[in-house]
Amino acid sequence: MLLKRVFSGIIIATLGVIFAWCSLLSWFLMVVTAILVCNYELQLLVNEKKYNDNLIQTSSFILLILIDTFLSVRSLKNFDTLTLKNILPFIITKNTFIIGTLFLITFFINIIKKPRISIGNFSFSIFRLIYLGFFPSYVIILRSINNGEKYLLMLLFSCAFCDIFAYFVGKKFGKHKLIQEISPNKTLEGSIGGTFASIFISVVFSYFININYMHAIILGLIVSIISQIGDLVESLIKRDLGKKDSGNLIPGHGGLLDRIDSYILLGFPYLFYIVYVVL
Repeated sequence: MLLKRVFSGIIIATLGVIFAWCSLLSWFLMVVTAILVCNYELQLLVNEKKYNDNLIQTSSFILLILIDTFLSVRSLKNFDTLTLKNILPFIITKNTFIIGTLFLITFFINIIKKPRISIGNFSFSIFRLIYLGFFPSYVIILRSINNGEKYLLMLLFSCAFCDIFAYFVGKKFGKHKLIQEISPNKTLEGSIGGTFASIFISVVFSYFININYMHAIILGLIVSIISQIGDLVESLIKRDLGKKDSGNLIPGHGGLLDRIDSYILLGFPYLFYIVYVVL
């Protein structure tokens, strides 16, 4: 099981690095593919429990958010830092407008649809738009800025090493449960180990990207905290739905969502810190 976990993790990480480095388009296509697979896995989970959601509808709405983000940021590399800081709020506002519009559309569909879905079902539909549409859109924006591929690799490696060290340190030294009722296998010792690993990788990358090491430490902390929150969010979803894994696509991990849950929320705070503090 451990060898399968390591091997599959290396393959996914390698693909991520290649697609992130090649171009904005290749990264966008990888993000879209991964997110749609994750949405499908969530659909399979909810079909067995209490929510009878519409896969085509939610996938279409998520795809709309990601495509609009990609089209909005294709030329961001051509802007200087000041222009980037001014135009980013516009992109975020447009993203928010799209999600608000999709919220109203989803609500309208529920009004005219028979039988009408429950408020829990409706809420979960909106959650998926934000969780798999809004938050992942920020790693697309991150890749689009000047030196975005370097910042993105810094994020990916920091998160990967945080996850690896949290797993092995927790397995070897873990004695105190982090949040047992949500994820009984996660420990405080593992969380601390992952944090130190994330900070270390960020500091190493800072020498190649030429940013202040104090910024690198803060970025490492952001990755550690948000990635572990992302992991716990997915664990909470699975616990509510009575499942151990989101699927069985990846040997040793379960579903793709089990593998990338730590990354989903990361782009949002990471991008803001880079654009408004580092640059």
